[in-house]
Amino acid sequence: MEVWRSTNFRRFGVTVATKPANRARALLVRLLRFAAGSKLHYRRSAWLGLFGILAACSHGGDPLTDGDTDPEEEEEDGGSKPKTRPSSDGSDAGGRPSSAADDAALPLPASDASSSDASTCADGMACQPPGTECAAAPAGTACSTGACDGAGGCRAWGGAFETSDPGAPACHDANRLTTACSCGAGYAPISLRTLNESGGPHWGAIIHACSAPVPGDYQGVFEKDDNAPNNQGCRAKNPYTNDCTCPAGATTILLRTLVDVAGGGIIGSHIGVCAKPGGTTFGGAFEKDDGVPGGIGCRTPNPTTGVCSCPAGMSPQIARVQVDATGGFIGSTITFCGL
Repeated sequence: MEVWRSTNFRRFGVTVATKPANRARALLVRLLRFAAGSKLHYRRSAWLGLFGILAACSHGGDPLTDGDTDPEEEEEDGGSKPKTRPSSDGSDAGGRPSSAADDAALPLPASDASSSDASTCADGMACQPPGTECAAAPAGTACSTGACDGAGGCRAWGGAFETSDPGAPACHDANRLTTACSCGAGYAPISLRTLNESGGPHWGAIIHACSAPVPGDYQGVFEKDDNAPNNQGCRAKNPYTNDCTCPAGATTILLRTLVDVAGGGIIGSHIGVCAKPGGTTFGGAFEKDDGVPGGIGCRTPNPTTGVCSCPAGMSPQIARVQVDATGGFIGSTITFCGL
């Protein structure tokens, strides 16, 4: 009400416009006191004030909060710009929402709604290499597999590479995702023993399969020796099962290789590759012998395609091995398929 900004009320030392409601009693007492014993023009103003209170109450208003400035504060500031006070609904006296109301009303980013859950991005979503944050979610959101591959994807499969024993070039086949014999950030290598021809007819080597902490379309690898003298049994365990097995529901692809054992012998072994059927980020594996006598061509077809090939849109990652064939040992190539 405009009457509450009257100059006469300032003379009473009464602040009306924006003081809390618990000051109402003090205001009424002071007005009554002035009405009873003050000079004529003060008594007139006091009675007008009392009638104003009654009028405001009869209209459902609140005479103590209907204004938008505080006369006392205005006088104390020497006539400076009146201060505003937020109302109980979270807006200030001018109707503008306060910062607390702003924060509460902000909707979640659209990317939150598209994520597979509140804290992770699903296997196959884009991420920002070389870290583990998804590009399609708020900063700090982790990949469900725990790793972001070098090609910018949140995936369990982080590629593979092959190193040779000393005496031959160390990096025999680089990881195409890192362009080096290494795994990307967040991935750990699973070491699979083999032989290749990098430094001689039967040169020791290791295939390193880069694996995220949690499986996705890629479900891990393992290596198990034949039942032969000096075999190591489960030579390399699948970290997702802690054994030479694939997780339930995964397809097992067995790839042949030779390994060296104590005493200088050579025995057969199998590398098991585990793939989720219908995966979109990891497309299985296959093995193809060299075109030499004793070779059988497509030794192990990729169950995803039915032949020695990768699914459309996926890239090959090769590793060189040796296998036992009729009449001796020959070369063969293992190929992993992934984005």
